[in-house]
Amino acid sequence: MFRIVLRACCIFALISGDLELLTSYLEEADLIMKNHSTKRSSRSFKISRDHSTPRSF
Repeated sequence: MFRIVLRACCIFALISGDLELLTSYLEEADLIMKNHSTKRSSRSFKISRDHSTPRSF
């Protein structure tokens, strides 16, 4: 959903010729994607670590 809204906003900024608006949309999207990927990677590490089974010899 976020990507669809971002694309619509970028298309609007391109059509209107407002490069500052386009730049702000792209910077905000970059920030959101960085935060999202950081949360996801730390969460997946925690899940994989918590569910690991001890090995018996």
